[in-house]
Amino acid sequence: MSIKSKIVSITVLGLVSMSIVLGVIAVFKAKDALMKKSYDSLTSSRDGKSEQIRNFFAERIGDINVLAHSKNVEELSLDLKNVGEKINISSIGKYPVGNKLVKEITQAHEDFFQKYMNEYGYYDIFLIDRINGQVLYSAAKESDYGANLKYGVLKDSGLAEVFNKTIQNNRATFVDMKPYSPSENAPAMFLGSPIGNKTDVILVFQIR
Repeated sequence: MSIKSKIVSITVLGLVSMSIVLGVIAVFKAKDALMKKSYDSLTSSRDGKSEQIRNFFAERIGDINVLAHSKNVEELSLDLKNVGEKINISSIGKYPVGNKLVKEITQAHEDFFQKYMNEYGYYDIFLIDRINGQVLYSAAKESDYGANLKYGVLKDSGLAEVFNKTIQNNRATFVDMKPYSPSENAPAMFLGSPIGNKTDVILVFQIR
């Protein structure tokens, strides 16, 4: 092989090698760029979802804190507690939701609670006696209405859990979503809050 041919061959080989090296580098750079873009997209999506979740919980807490200090909630809580003392109900039994006086007191506030529940999108609203654990009021009027969360069949339910944790924390408290038997075992999340007066009553939202 002549010197000229050798030079041409070496030059071509060098160019090919350089092209391969540059191609590999370009592939790796493109891969890194795509991975970074995907990571940034996932991070942005994650941050957006996190913000949505934070806003959801903040809005629910705002709703229950406002309602807990409302006139209707305070008046109904006081009236139902007073009725319980007058008719001397058992502290380990159910609250007598079928009692005529209880029905009359509840009816005066029913429109308010039904409108609030429907307009804000909650499945149910509860008032629960902090001392006895009895469900004094339920807007949805399911089988948990009047139940005793300390001694009854619902003592291990999500409603009982939020009741106990709200008392323990003494502030707005969530419990995670799980099946709830009075609502046909549909998944339910609960949010509880102490009421703003000295009635010893816990306000709870059921969220589905």
